[in-house]
Amino acid sequence: MLESQLSSQEQGNEAVLAEPVAPPVSLPPETATSQVTMDSVESVAGLFSMRRDSISDSDVFFPTPLVDFTGFPDLSLVPEPPITPPTTCSSTQSFSIPELTQSELDQLYFDRIHASIPILHQRRYLSWSKAMTKTKSRIALQYSMWALAAMLSAQFKHLAEGFYQNAKQTLDGANLTYMGQAVTVDVELTQSWILVATYESMRTCYNEAWESAGRAFRLVQLMGFHELDGPGTTTAIDNDAVLTEEKRKAFWMAYFLDYLFCMRNNLPVTITEHAICTRLPGPDADFQSGQPVEAGYLSESIVDRNPRVKSPFNECVILAAICGRTLFHIQQCNTRSVNRDLDFSWPDWHGWLDNVLALRLQILSQNYPSPASSYDSMLLFVNIMANAFIVCLYRSIGSMDWPSTQSTSMQMEYRQCALSSVEKVITLSQALTDFHFSKVHPLMPIPLLLSAEYLYSNHASSAASSLLRKLFKTFRHLKNVNNPEESYNDLLNLTYVFPTI
Repeated sequence: MLESQLSSQEQGNEAVLAEPVAPPVSLPPETATSQVTMDSVESVAGLFSMRRDSISDSDVFFPTPLVDFTGFPDLSLVPEPPITPPTTCSSTQSFSIPELTQSELDQLYFDRIHASIPILHQRRYLSWSKAMTKTKSRIALQYSMWALAAMLSAQFKHLAEGFYQNAKQTLDGANLTYMGQAVTVDVELTQSWILVATYESMRTCYNEAWESAGRAFRLVQLMGFHELDGPGTTTAIDNDAVLTEEKRKAFWMAYFLDYLFCMRNNLPVTITEHAICTRLPGPDADFQSGQPVEAGYLSESIVDRNPRVKSPFNECVILAAICGRTLFHIQQCNTRSVNRDLDFSWPDWHGWLDNVLALRLQILSQNYPSPASSYDSMLLFVNIMANAFIVCLYRSIGSMDWPSTQSTSMQMEYRQCALSSVEKVITLSQALTDFHFSKVHPLMPIPLLLSAEYLYSNHASSAASSLLRKLFKTFRHLKNVNNPEESYNDLLNLTYVFPTI
């Protein structure tokens, strides 16, 4: 296993491999009409009797690894599904998905996915989901929901990839212009891309997930979701408070995904908080009841000691904003250094960052139950994400081009803070072993593998090496959602989130 490889890697036995770039995954052809029915998508034919081949490493581009993998066994993202007898439907429409299956998949989605990705109003969805004729964006949304639900279901798992491919096919056909004229874009189009990005992330297809998240975030900007509560707007845009809140949730989920992938790859953020005039979403329970609660704006919520709305999802957004603001400042400092502008304002920024991170961690501990004992997957995710964000920040800060008078002491301080945060991640992640893999947050591998990557990059340190072995031990007990017979340790060889093992 990976633990046994660590000692040999520490002795410098590294080899560089040349890996060819894999061709892109081919998708089914686009549908031609702007409004279609469920039975008009030809690729649905035979969906319930086919066996999907699992995605192989050659389907996805990964950067060239730095260490020889030849000593490891071959891995597959998804096991070969069992042969399933064809499923028939009594309807005369041979391509339609049985209503009972649709209902089961819908319920699976709201039971296992919605709490982590709270962007849909359940009753509103159910009110249009049974219609025979739907817009392309609504069809794509259903397919993306079912892909996620099937992925977390033993009964329907072999259908997940088919649903995903049909979602991508339908989204590709949902053009934003027709004959040079702009086409009305609805919230379901953005929701579809958000769920597609989530599915791709769960499959460790991070290049595709990043692209899909970018599509979602560009769409919410195009539709003006970043200024829903700006000057001249009313509380209930479109005379529908539920729809307006659904737009808020779609915007902030797209914002979170975009920031998450930008921070993971140390890229410039797409939009700064200063251009946003949309309030944070209210509690999901009030939203589902049809009485959305008004929350605060992001900029005021970052420093608010008594938030009017207590929501783990909002805490994720706030933490992402803090990281985005800090990374933007780091990138400015590095640019100034290149231009010989050594007027660093980092000491002041350092004080602000320490204070605001301490405040957010204090709010998490005071306003929410203990994540280790509450058996709340979303709460556990936000606490792990908070510490992983700190690791990400201090990793970036430590790599800054510091003035010589500050370099050594500041880098050592930030390295110690990062190691302390990783240790908290390890402690919190041990609680995940009590969860069924279908209840773990779909994006959980990202902060865990980010922490593992940081430890490995510093494994020459005895403290980092010791923590890395503890994390490996925890990973052995966490089931890989792609293949529950494998563990998180197997993910380390499959994703560029951990490029150096």
